[in-house]
Amino acid sequence: SPKFAPKTELKGAEIESLITASSVGKLGAVRSITASSVQKDLEAANAIDGDPATFWHSAWESSPAKFPHELVIEFEAPQMIAGFTALPRQDGNRNGWISDYAFYVSPDAFNWGQPAARGTFSADALEKTVRFTEPVTGRFVKLVALGGHADGPWASLAELDLIPAKPRP
Repeated sequence: SPKFAPKTELKGAEIESLITASSVGKLGAVRSITASSVQKDLEAANAIDGDPATFWHSAWESSPAKFPHELVIEFEAPQMIAGFTALPRQDGNRNGWISDYAFYVSPDAFNWGQPAARGTFSADALEKTVRFTEPVTGRFVKLVALGGHADGPWASLAELDLIPAKPRP
């Protein structure tokens, strides 16, 4: 309309920067992520934000929770998953590096069944890749940290991502 006369001019890129998309990983939109224990300012969402410089960490102040620690992701729709990747915190501190883990997939967050994978991560800062023996489908995934490489009951993770399964023909 001719009456529209803004006092500030915005470029297209500036307008686009104001719009935030839902959290979308390799497999689709994430509805929520929760953790059984969280240190202030090191929330569970840091583990899926795509930034290896940020990380989730279980609480260490006061009386820290003991193992196991859990991260649970809920997706908007069921996902066909062939495995997952886990990147330890990348700031040079080993506190919270996960050693023993179990990974579960569920349709409803109530029936977890047997783990899709269980094992031990190496004690280094490299990304870990875990492939399942068979693809699994679910709307919820849960990484359970059963033990750690540091002297303490902590868990941390810079990035958790899923490896999509290719649909069968």
